[in-house]
Amino acid sequence: VFKAYETSFIIDSIETKGQMNEDLFYLKTLNRISNYREKYSFFTLEANVKIIEYIKKYQLDKLNIASSNRMYIHGDYHLGNILFDFQMGKLKMIDPRGDYDVSVMYDMAKLYQSIYGDYVWIKNDIEVNQTIKTLALNSMDKHFKKLFGFEPTFPKRIVPLFLVSILEFHPGHEEILFNKGMQLISEQMQ
Repeated sequence: VFKAYETSFIIDSIETKGQMNEDLFYLKTLNRISNYREKYSFFTLEANVKIIEYIKKYQLDKLNIASSNRMYIHGDYHLGNILFDFQMGKLKMIDPRGDYDVSVMYDMAKLYQSIYGDYVWIKNDIEVNQTIKTLALNSMDKHFKKLFGFEPTFPKRIVPLFLVSILEFHPGHEEILFNKGMQLISEQMQ
């Protein structure tokens, strides 16, 4: 998946959803969660405060990395949007929602959401296989470091924000996604 991203990030057509920038990681979350307290009983005031504290804690980190590695991104680069063509031996990315001149870290965070955030298991109602998760994360971390030259700390910090801000798009999985996002926020704030 990293090799395909590195060597042939070509999309035939793309719908842009407006200009994305460094604030995308945080403002998108804040905009989406603004009405979640009214919509979801489990989305408490305490959770809202914790999310905002988390966002504030990593604001400086965002500025250090988000402005580098800018390119044309996919915009929803999780494992559910990556297909493998066995005949051609190539990966094909589907459902692009990206834009030009955006930090590639957005796509990397979406990819980490699949495994680190348990998204692939939650979305498919499957129990998390810790052995597969550990192997996949070790491989992802190794390839990420090789491709970018630094540890994947930043994308992993974005994953909880994705999880707590996609609730409305996953009926029946809202509370599980929210709980996983809050668990990762708690772990990372320690």
